[in-house]
Amino acid sequence: YNRTYIRQVIAGNITPTLFHMSWTINKTDKVLFMEQMGLWHVADQCREKEEDEESSSNKNNKNITVNVDGNSSAVTRNVEECCVVEPIIRCHYSDTPAVIDCRDSPQIHPKGTPFSM
Repeated sequence: YNRTYIRQVIAGNITPTLFHMSWTINKTDKVLFMEQMGLWHVADQCREKEEDEESSSNKNNKNITVNVDGNSSAVTRNVEECCVVEPIIRCHYSDTPAVIDCRDSPQIHPKGTPFSM
């Protein structure tokens, strides 16, 4: 990845319209990296609810629905409950980009080097 660009995102000089992390292995890592970069705006209870629903036998029964007739009350309710204005920021790894100092966190990559601003 382009470290200069990532530093500009972290510093708030650039706000990506679409930010895709192709260096992550799975969805769990993506969430951890986005939390660390200050780009995660989903409340924990909603993420846990989604994970519970995905593990249930009825995967087609989702809480968020959009109706063609304009009835979006389910979507509005979930947005208000789940989306937070201020990003949820947590350290996870010392060798991935972060908006806060995470040097005391473990490394994710065996040969990783600390990512510092």
